[in-house]
Amino acid sequence: MSGGYHWGDQSATRSPSPLSGEGSLKGGQTPQQLPPSDLRYSRTRNLSPQPGKEAHTPTSRSPSQSRAASPLRRLQWAIHRAHAREDPFVPVDPFKPSLFGTGKRGQSSECPSPREPRSDESKDDKDDDVWVGCLPLPVLSPQDKARAKKKEHCWRKFASDTQIFLTDTLPRQAYLILLLGLPAIYWSRVARVFEDAELSRPDVQRMIDACAPSREGGSDEQSAGGTLRGHVLPHRHTVLLPFPEEWNPPYVSPALVRFKHSWELFVDSLLREWKTLNLVSALLCTAILTMFQVQDAEDDPVTRTAALFGLIFALMSLSYGCVYIVQFGTMRSMDRASRWAEEAQKTKTAIMWNIWVLLAAPAIWLAWSMIAFCVSILSYVWRTGSVADQNPPSPLTDTQAVGVRVALSVVFALGLLQFAMIVHTFRSYHGARRVREDQVHRGRERERREQGAAEARRGDRDSRVGSSSVVGLGLTGIDENLATPALAGVVATAQEQAENEKMEYLSAEKGRRMGRISPKL
Repeated sequence: MSGGYHWGDQSATRSPSPLSGEGSLKGGQTPQQLPPSDLRYSRTRNLSPQPGKEAHTPTSRSPSQSRAASPLRRLQWAIHRAHAREDPFVPVDPFKPSLFGTGKRGQSSECPSPREPRSDESKDDKDDDVWVGCLPLPVLSPQDKARAKKKEHCWRKFASDTQIFLTDTLPRQAYLILLLGLPAIYWSRVARVFEDAELSRPDVQRMIDACAPSREGGSDEQSAGGTLRGHVLPHRHTVLLPFPEEWNPPYVSPALVRFKHSWELFVDSLLREWKTLNLVSALLCTAILTMFQVQDAEDDPVTRTAALFGLIFALMSLSYGCVYIVQFGTMRSMDRASRWAEEAQKTKTAIMWNIWVLLAAPAIWLAWSMIAFCVSILSYVWRTGSVADQNPPSPLTDTQAVGVRVALSVVFALGLLQFAMIVHTFRSYHGARRVREDQVHRGRERERREQGAAEARRGDRDSRVGSSSVVGLGLTGIDENLATPALAGVVATAQEQAENEKMEYLSAEKGRRMGRISPKL
């Protein structure tokens, strides 16, 4: 009995075979008698050679190995993974505040804690640190120097972050608050257009390369072929993308087709928005001018100053809106869209003027006009109409009047400066388009000249073939004058006579041969 029990124990505790798929059994229990906990464990830990299959009993045979995958299937998987690995185009937010880089427990991300070992340290280095820590440290230990360097590096990093915050982040956020945060809203709208179309970085780069005019200095380098941001540039005469009117799925990716339609809808929505803003600005100018006709509002310096500021803001908004409505009709083209895509992927943007401030300019000036108009209304409400306000308010002193006039003049000058920058930006867009059209025209002229030269060479080759036939006839010395009609007729007649004589000679020779042959029976 003991020997049988010992054999049963060994058979129950033997290790599973990786080929047969046997699992370990406890206490001589069969697979049908396993408790529920062991059943769950056997299901989670599958020892079958095929993943996803149930474990086999010791009495079952080993399953047959699956056949190898088809090479075509592997190629399809590789193509699918290559398309799936394309990085999506994510516009860079220029208005996102960059705070200090903090890691765990408020430490800098580049200054690791001395108590927590870094992940790049090897096991031997950690063991050496342990053994060194057990010994008394000398006066000038290498670890003290390393800690001093780390501390100095942390202080330098903190000073650099402070300088960046004071010189870049703080002015950027203050200027954004002054603009009422509207440029960030317009940036989010443009970014949503790119994200909804599901554009990838290669698609955006191809669109930029196709629409952007080539520089004079880099045209020769790009004509021979090169790379730009990891993408191969084709030859100069190779067309990256067809014309936007021909953007169909067989020729371009569906993402570019979706982007084209989304961009056109976005430009149409901007035009409708600016028309509405112009209408509101015109009504606001009329309301402010009407307020100046009220005697109490005219005599009050606070109400009058606020109304003047509101009038200047409304006039600037109206002027910008009119220019935008006229100029943005051409923004539907993919040339403009490529410029916007290039601006959206820039990591560094100018603080004072960029394309997002350009978009938000009419709304910004109209918003400040509304604020100034509301201030003038509230000052009129609280400073007039009561018994205590029967006496007119005291006028401004000379210093106060000069300050108000200087402030109004500065605001008006800022409006004119921004108007000039708007005109300059639109002119740069049109100038880039003209440069591209000129380059395309020059390329077409060059292709026409090359085609003409090829046809001329082909004509010379044909004339050489004709002259060789004339030389075969014995008519030499007239190769230079073959192009004249008289000589051309003479040559044609000579060739025809030569052909007739040749045919007569061949027929006579054939008859003589047939007469010489005697039949053999």
